[in-house]
Amino acid sequence: MRGLARCFGVLSLVLAFSLSMGGLSPAPASPLLFDRGLPTINVNDADSLRSNVCWADGYYSDAPPPSYKAPGDDFIIGSPGSTYHLDKITVWTVDDLPFKVRPANLQGTRAQGSNRLTPYPYRLLGGLPGAISEVSSVARVSAVTYVNGESYQGSAIYPIYQVDFTVDWTVAGGQLYQFFIDAPLHNYGTGSNPLYATPFLNASNAALSGSPQEGFNDLFLWLTLTNGVPVSVTSWDSKNAWGKSSDANVQLYGTPLPPSLLLLGSGLAGLGLLRLRNRKHCKA
Repeated sequence: MRGLARCFGVLSLVLAFSLSMGGLSPAPASPLLFDRGLPTINVNDADSLRSNVCWADGYYSDAPPPSYKAPGDDFIIGSPGSTYHLDKITVWTVDDLPFKVRPANLQGTRAQGSNRLTPYPYRLLGGLPGAISEVSSVARVSAVTYVNGESYQGSAIYPIYQVDFTVDWTVAGGQLYQFFIDAPLHNYGTGSNPLYATPFLNASNAALSGSPQEGFNDLFLWLTLTNGVPVSVTSWDSKNAWGKSSDANVQLYGTPLPPSLLLLGSGLAGLGLLRLRNRKHCKA
């Protein structure tokens, strides 16, 4: 069941708390390179004017299915010939996942004798189309609101979580990259009707958002995973389910790599190759 929307009030959530994963230092304060952040206007308005939405893939099943679709989107930074090093990628979820009590073999449980819960084990996958792999499993999770102080409004008020992934990812300018957020499917169902769903990824309609929506194309992406392994990517227009198109909200932080640095790297590699050839010649 693709595109399960939190705005339809399918799930029941708990109160939000702020926390970060123990032992993680604050994310590096690198420049913002790509800004498709949360909307700043038309938040939680009537359907025709509403800018914010969130999407997940849900399955009515007796157990978590081995194959499911993780939500995501894509981005392009800069122009061809440029290169960037990303060290933080920020997305937002509308979930109680970071604070649900779970089986002992999963994170998110309350430590014995402790009132602190650890974040759910989110992971970020990404790469060039057709070459998706894990980018990071190191995430700092914190409760946030929209700029007007509101949380996410569906059939009830749901907490929003900012998920800051620490990454070490070098990307080429002008090149399309895809990203997806994944976590163990959580059972939101009750009784004899279990509903397993992926994290709900916050998205917005670009025209109604009021904030910079770089790289929007009115399409959302889904990554099919089988036993945790990426299989294929499909694009989807939420207009059929929501009445409006939407793109996942995301911000990318990092630094441009100077061309001279790249040339220096190539030069050093060339010197190493030359020395190796000379050594081989000496041995001949």
